[in-house]
Amino acid sequence: MSFKSIVIAISIAGTIGLSACATGYGSNMFGLGMKTKEFSDNVHKVSYQGNGYTSEQRVWNYWFNRCAELTKERGYDVFTLLDNAEFEKYKSKLLPESTDTASRGDHYMISPDLELSDGAKVIPAYYSYTTVTTYSMDSYVVMYKLPLPADAIDEAFFDPDTILTSLQPFIESKGKTTAPHRRLLMMRSLVSGAIKTGEIKKSDVPSSVQTIIDGTDPVVNAPTN
Repeated sequence: MSFKSIVIAISIAGTIGLSACATGYGSNMFGLGMKTKEFSDNVHKVSYQGNGYTSEQRVWNYWFNRCAELTKERGYDVFTLLDNAEFEKYKSKLLPESTDTASRGDHYMISPDLELSDGAKVIPAYYSYTTVTTYSMDSYVVMYKLPLPADAIDEAFFDPDTILTSLQPFIESKGKTTAPHRRLLMMRSLVSGAIKTGEIKKSDVPSSVQTIIDGTDPVVNAPTN
């Protein structure tokens, strides 16, 4: 993918309740938080579901950080993100021997009168209902080692190190510190990824883009939580 396409992709991407606290970085028994579905060693689907107290920006930060974190955990150098349509486009190439690629989440249901093995019972609680707005993010994460293999899909790649370093204070503070603007973070990680993969040279980065990366663009670099 050309560097011009990378910049366009960033512009497009930039436009993308049970307790009195926001959903944390992880998962819980109520189906909130992080979920990962593995299709192969380098192809996963990462999802994050917030509750009514979790802002859209926090959901995005947690989800994007997990995509980068997973890439490093699996020993890969770069990753790209695919939506459902893109995954279908590349499915035969990514999973040539697989016939069942449907994402199957785990669902749990507890009966109101369920008696547990130790004699305890689950007591139902009744609540009044109200409309709650929640946010979620999900995407297929495709990871590669460098140098890129000849059969790598033709997409722009993110640098996980840039993402993890940028979001570390936000993650460690459980969202209490300010995170970089998502467009800034995506621009930084895509440019770093393009340099890593050899798509571009650092000297080829336009000055207008470099101001965003350096943190001197007042609009793009405005912090958000």
